[in-house]
Amino acid sequence: FRKIENQKLAYVTKLNGVVVSLGGGTLIAQQNQKQVLKKGVLVYLRWTPDALIENLKKIKKRPLLKNIQKDVFERLFLERAEGYAQAQIV
Repeated sequence: FRKIENQKLAYVTKLNGVVVSLGGGTLIAQQNQKQVLKKGVLVYLRWTPDALIENLKKIKKRPLLKNIQKDVFERLFLERAEGYAQAQIV
């Protein structure tokens, strides 16, 4: 999955005038961070882990988050935070 995600990101960063909504883990890979920051503007819509959990519970098509424990979710959140800390707009 991540390999395909990286390939698609490489493709869309060659386009002009587009807005791309990234998956939560896209910026874990430093190559993805570099591509986004070099080719565009990274906007981070910041939420607290608690607010995210409550909102994402409503979405049925998120198998990773189905019945996820709060401590596991918070660990995922922190793993991804470094990439989003690079955002030019928060």
